[in-house]
This record gives sequence, structure tokens and C-alpha cells, in this order.
Amino acid sequence: MKEIRFLVGNIGTGKTTYAREKVKEECAIVVSFDAILASLSVNETFDFDLRRYDVMKGMFLEGIARWVNIEHGLLIIDNTNISRKTRIRLINEIKKIIKESEEFIKLKKEEIKLTAVDFGGGDKKSLERRLLKPRNTSREKWIETHEKFKSSYEMANLDEGFSVVTIL
Repeated sequence: MKEIRFLVGNIGTGKTTYAREKVKEECAIVVSFDAILASLSVNETFDFDLRRYDVMKGMFLEGIARWVNIEHGLLIIDNTNISRKTRIRLINEIKKIIKESEEFIKLKKEEIKLTAVDFGGGDKKSLERRLLKPRNTSREKWIETHEKFKSSYEMANLDEGFSVVTIL
């Protein structure tokens, strides 16, 4: 069975650490928005030119399409604090890619499980973890970004199309 697992939560809550562990334990494939942003020379605080959004989305969707066509069972979507509306849109895009894939002929819809692991909206500890590795971003900017994401955090739920939601 194939599984797509969304990691939900604020910066510094442990999403990327979790993804790295799953790569080792389960040979998971990870699509990381942080890595995509880094490859575009954009910092994680999302202060980037919106014209790059299409490039970022294209890289993300290419990763999904590659996963559909290989044998690995677990695909992890590692993305910082996206809204419920955006998660639903991504789930619909993923379903569309799967349907359009030639390999879909070999898969039954029920064999692809959509799940979420929710790391929460963040707290003082998550901010401190992020400040330990600032990645060329000022302390003030990280504090501002953390608070912004914390205030806009939306817990994952089954209504988004997930079959399972795990709250950590």
C-alpha cells in the first residue's frame, strides 16, 4: 500500500527531524518545501517573489509524480504550517497527478492512504529550536515568522480528506 503523509505544524516543531527518521526507518521519499525554497535561493520565512511560486509548485508536483511511478510506499510532504484550504488544494492536485499517471492503472484508489501527522502550532521550545539554526535569517525575522505561523495554525482533520490524523 502506498501512503502520502502530510506533516503539519509550525517551524521548529520537529517535522523535518521526523521525516529524516522515516527515510531511514521506512525508506520514505520526502518532498520538502524547505529544500525547494533553498534550491531557489529563498529563505524559509517566505519573503520571496511570488513569481517563483510556479517554479516551486512545479518542483513539488514533479516529486509527487516521481513517487507515483516508483515502488516506495511512503511519501512524506514536509511543509511549514500550510492552511487547511491549501492542504485540501494539494490533496486534490496529488489525486489529479495519480489519476493522470500511467502507473495508476496498476494501483487501486484504496491502496493510496492519505494521512497527516500534526506537530502543533508551536511554542517557546519550537522557536528556540529554530533560533539554534537560523539559516542566514535574523533572530527577529524568525520570531516574527514563528508568531505569524502560530496565529494562523490550523490543526489537521479528517474533513480535509485524510484517513488518519495523528496529533503529536
